[in-house]
Amino acid sequence: MRFTHALAQVTARHTFAFTPDGTHVARITNRDGDLAVEAGAVGCGSPPERLYGRDPLLSVEAQVHYPAADRVWIRCGGPGGFRIVRALRASEGEGWTAASLEDDEAASLWLLPGSHGASRRDACDLVISSTEEGQSTIWRADDGSLRLHPVAGFPGFVTGGTWLEPPGLLAVNIHRPGHPSSGFVVDLVAQSYRRVFHVSEHSNDTIARVDAEPGRLWVATDFGGHRKAGVADLRGGRARFFGELPGEERSVDPVGRHGRRLVLRRQAGVSTELWLGDPADLSVSGPLPLPSGFVSSPVVDAGDRLRFAFSSPTVPPSCAACLPSRDAFQLEEGADLGPVAPGRLVTPRILAVHGPHGAIETLVYEPPPDRRRNLIVVALHGGPVAQWSAAFTPELQLFTGLGAEVAAPNYHGSIGYGVEFVRTLEHAAGSVDVDDVIAVVDAMRAEPGLSRAPVVLFGHSYGAFLSLLVAAAHPRLCEGVIALAPFSSLAAVRVEAKPPVRRIADLLRNPHDEGRDLLRRCGDLRAKVLIVHGSHDMVVPILESHALCRALRANGYLDGRDLWFLPLPDGHVITARPAVMRLYDQIESFLSQPFERRRPGEAAVIADSLGKEQEVAGRRPHPRARESRVLCDAIPKGGERT
Repeated sequence: MRFTHALAQVTARHTFAFTPDGTHVARITNRDGDLAVEAGAVGCGSPPERLYGRDPLLSVEAQVHYPAADRVWIRCGGPGGFRIVRALRASEGEGWTAASLEDDEAASLWLLPGSHGASRRDACDLVISSTEEGQSTIWRADDGSLRLHPVAGFPGFVTGGTWLEPPGLLAVNIHRPGHPSSGFVVDLVAQSYRRVFHVSEHSNDTIARVDAEPGRLWVATDFGGHRKAGVADLRGGRARFFGELPGEERSVDPVGRHGRRLVLRRQAGVSTELWLGDPADLSVSGPLPLPSGFVSSPVVDAGDRLRFAFSSPTVPPSCAACLPSRDAFQLEEGADLGPVAPGRLVTPRILAVHGPHGAIETLVYEPPPDRRRNLIVVALHGGPVAQWSAAFTPELQLFTGLGAEVAAPNYHGSIGYGVEFVRTLEHAAGSVDVDDVIAVVDAMRAEPGLSRAPVVLFGHSYGAFLSLLVAAAHPRLCEGVIALAPFSSLAAVRVEAKPPVRRIADLLRNPHDEGRDLLRRCGDLRAKVLIVHGSHDMVVPILESHALCRALRANGYLDGRDLWFLPLPDGHVITARPAVMRLYDQIESFLSQPFERRRPGEAAVIADSLGKEQEVAGRRPHPRARESRVLCDAIPKGGERT
């Protein structure tokens, strides 16, 4: 079997949900091209049971809740078309039965199951919906018919909640249009609500969890520019926050509890760290012993261990555990790689590239010598307030498996390196990040044997926009571009975007700069271009790719010669297995083409050399860091790392 097809068949696991005691896990799984929700006991050796699937509304963005071993709640779909699913199991081994209902009016919808089910009114199963006008309603779900009954209403949009003690109280995070979130307590009996956690009118202030001690809440705020965690009193009063952790990245998120201590998650560079905070004296200890990798929330207390979903470059998301009392880590299930031999996957090293604006941490995937070809792929993540992490990333493994040397930089604007690193791109998109890409290409060409290697830029969403922008602004830098879900400009994408995307676009773009509109720059491109877009993309409309293709054709590009366009029946992220296989096949075909620049007469005249381009822009080559280190990858199932 070809490596591209084998990689497309790796079982993908998403959206892990654990029972409160951590003994069972439910998750969305893409197995054999079929997206479904599976559930089962952790570490029992038995395969998970399929409880729901074959629903076109089910996606990896769905909510999954597992309040008890015999009950799973799922929220599918999106604004104007939500589906609520409750799956029940009568007894062990008898399978699951699912009931569902639709909501075609809500702009947002959250599930808040009770740990004891709908049989107890003090902890019943709730659904919280919000309309486009900003009015929220709490509904109680019946057993059996799954009918919803209104319980309470209040103004604002709800973004999650948790049950409180005494019974009948719940904490929710509410924001009003144009304003950030604050934490509220809702009294279902008295039909009232009150704000209990608020730091400022300009910060997102949220209730994360309920402390083991009655009357105490775990809270988080981004006041001051980075995320802080702390404790607050249910009756109100000042919140107290944990001290800042050492290192560049100061943002932390409360993701679970271990006994009476709070579990704090920090993304430090490409790897996740877990720390323990004591709410009594606000002391913090850690980090806990973890291999380099990515930990997803939530983290649950399972007795002697903390249980969570873990991924590393060669291990797709799997159940794992940290045993704080023994300073040990272990995988609790095997990585389901399907037909991919573990030896075909690569653990990257970390290269610190020094660009004109500072260091750029870059993951470098090197193919084995017997598969290596003379090719560099520089992969640019989307967001851009995101990152490449030490998680299993099929696309990066794909390029390495096809013989390319892959560089995945966390350019300025990426998370994991402190708030100033992110803020560098405010109203400066397409400038500092372009300089970073040039520095990374330069550093990769300085690697042994790669000085004359062709360069292909790869990116998704903002990364696709950045790839095309770099290729247009510096035509001699690269020979190919692979753009997934690109857009032509930040001004264009914000027109049809949802509010979160619109806010990011407004923060990034310089309204007075029209030079970063790709429709105006297509004549400067020399590289071969592959554009891929999901026809059901609700984040970046496929019309953006159609417009780019028309502009490229108008500037001399020909389909099948130096332009390829692949629409796929999928969303913003390509996840359906048939679509993934077509994508991988097209990438393999594209990379097999000879990379020769188009003749100068086919478009506008370009600069004489990249060195001259850098000189004109005021940039000189900077010395590149040669120090690098290899990530410590995850360990086999059942083993321990101490």
